[in-house]
Amino acid sequence: MTESNPQSIQVEIEDTVAQGIYANLFLVGFTSDDVTLDFAYLQPTTAKARIRSRLVLSPRNAKRLARLLTASVADYEAKHGPITDESGPSITLNYN
Repeated sequence: MTESNPQSIQVEIEDTVAQGIYANLFLVGFTSDDVTLDFAYLQPTTAKARIRSRLVLSPRNAKRLARLLTASVADYEAKHGPITDESGPSITLNYN
């Protein structure tokens, strides 16, 4: 399927996936073959985060995802106003 010739696709979702997973910390790694996105939850009262989900995709699909997120955030801000980027303190990540 090419982007210039879209097809209709039926998408199904498992009930457990439909509930979603909250993440407030995001990590990105890559090789020449793939991009890995880790979604973690950093508890506000501890200095410990746990990766709750990992997505591995091709660089091409990572770029498509970046474009989709950019467009979605722009749409959101057009409807609801600007999103402020309140950066928190710097953190150092250590994997166990």
